[in-house]
Amino acid sequence: MRDQRIRDPIHDLIKFSAKRGFDEILWKLIQTPEFQRLRRIAQLGFAPIVYPGATHTRFSHSLGAMEMARKMLAILKHNKVVEESEKSENATVCAALLHDVGHGPLSHVFEEVSESCEIQIHHEDWTKRIIKDSNIGTILKDFDSEIHQDVLSFFEVEHGSDLYSTIVSSQFDADRLDFMLRDRYFTGVKFGLIDPAWIFDCLQIKRLSIEANSEAEKYRFVVSQKGFSAIENYFYAYTELYSKVYFHKTSRAAQIMMKNILSEVAKDPAILSTENPLRSYFEATPTPLLETYCRLDDSVIWSTIRFLAENGKEEVSTLSKRLLNRNLFKCFELPKAPKDESDPILAQAFENKLNDKKIKFHKDRIQRKGYKAYETDYLKDILVSLEGEKYPKALHKLSNWVAEMSRGTPLRYYFEETNDREIAKNIYEEIS
Repeated sequence: MRDQRIRDPIHDLIKFSAKRGFDEILWKLIQTPEFQRLRRIAQLGFAPIVYPGATHTRFSHSLGAMEMARKMLAILKHNKVVEESEKSENATVCAALLHDVGHGPLSHVFEEVSESCEIQIHHEDWTKRIIKDSNIGTILKDFDSEIHQDVLSFFEVEHGSDLYSTIVSSQFDADRLDFMLRDRYFTGVKFGLIDPAWIFDCLQIKRLSIEANSEAEKYRFVVSQKGFSAIENYFYAYTELYSKVYFHKTSRAAQIMMKNILSEVAKDPAILSTENPLRSYFEATPTPLLETYCRLDDSVIWSTIRFLAENGKEEVSTLSKRLLNRNLFKCFELPKAPKDESDPILAQAFENKLNDKKIKFHKDRIQRKGYKAYETDYLKDILVSLEGEKYPKALHKLSNWVAEMSRGTPLRYYFEETNDREIAKNIYEEIS
């Protein structure tokens, strides 16, 4: 293999060197049909409805996660406290590259529809099946059967079991670092500040007891005190991305509409042509073939929506036309203070009034995303080393804001017509 490079807006040049033997394997994996499918799966699903620039794909994100894993592995080498293992490093980079290879079309919407029709195979399961049984598995096995098993193990062991698995899956992993930088870039949002170069420079590796008074120890990434504000800002940006981008009320409306359409298709897949991979997928419930799943991408879904707009039953046809033309359901979010929860008694009274007036609605409770505290396994927390302190402390113990960031989950109601939403607003004002 000659040297290869990919120009990337986040990492500049992502390089594959002929001098690094495993880079040739990574390059081969990228060329497989299973990995190339990710070019046809949008990273942010329906976000372009709100942010027109957010058309990047899981393909570019996966490359970015691989590059971010390389940068995090460089910290291991810089600290020189862990015995270097070329196999472990190769498997880590490979796992980061392949972490999204099992994703279905339209992000998590398709998975929700699959679950509703008893296909209990999540994208993580598809990832493992693809790594085991596709061209990707063949390439890895031919190179080294141990590497193949090591890569699979990242998707089978508990997250954060060691430093290498922390790089692939944790609260501060290569995946999250890349998608936060990438999604901010392509959506154009300006809130929050992510400074990975400074955070990386402030990352240390320390040997810590598994629990109090225990002689058993593990190596863990620890943020120095100088990196405290940077890691705090990182989680602020993470929370705001979920609130303002991933769970934006308009893109959620499109998701609800798409879910309703696909649910109807799942009930009667024969409405589609025999050549449509979506029909083959739903007809194979509850255990679709891997080959069938790998034929699915965003283009299949959108071409199906175009077909249903002209050929579907009246309700499905209308929904499909509205989705294509961005005539979306209208949202009413129950008013509340930012950190408070919606009053469940008031919400139930509101829903009862809507039902009495026969106003159709779709309920959507948003789960705020923030920092996850591990009270029983503190080594999974983001740990900060304070000057003069012997033991590092969990981030949420040092920052009240971080500790409270996941409070205040919004409760939204979507209505199919603007007039229904206005009536709903009036009902809420009367009872509140």
